[in-house]
Amino acid sequence: MRKILVWITAVMMVFAMSACSSNQSGATDTAEAAVIGLLDAVKAVDQAKVNQYVTPEDSMYSEDTATTEDVETTKLLFENMTYEVTSAEENGDSAVVKVDITTLDMSVIMQQYMQSSLELANSAAAPKEITQETTTQLLKDAIEQNKDATVSSSVELNVNKTEDGWKVETNSSFYSAISGGISEELFG
Repeated sequence: MRKILVWITAVMMVFAMSACSSNQSGATDTAEAAVIGLLDAVKAVDQAKVNQYVTPEDSMYSEDTATTEDVETTKLLFENMTYEVTSAEENGDSAVVKVDITTLDMSVIMQQYMQSSLELANSAAAPKEITQETTTQLLKDAIEQNKDATVSSSVELNVNKTEDGWKVETNSSFYSAISGGISEELFG
């Protein structure tokens, strides 16, 4: 009887460890879960997590997963991003996931930022050299002053099943949506 209990316990531990390891690798059971995981990783400005939901060929993938001093400022851009998956249609090893994304309207924020930068540069009290800290603070101020200015977009994402789980194919509509429309204005 004792041997049976030890054996059952060992089998349960193997299943538990394999379940934990598959969750840590970023494997996803559904296409919808992959899109949600990607968006949560973007909100957290966590490149290592982003990499779990895209293939190395995707433009969102980056080997540079080290945190930088700009992470906190970047988090300000994404912390209030919201999204809602409106549909997910899986067909074998491929799927289309539709998601509505709402984030800061970067055109409004950039207008405020540029105006503040020009005012600073043209003021009598302008420093000889404008530092990165100064420009970062101007951006933070512009975000804070315009945090209620948002833009919403509907995006269709193709998602493919791989041996590592479902992987999202990002596209220009996705970039535009998460960047508050700024990538569309910059890159047409």
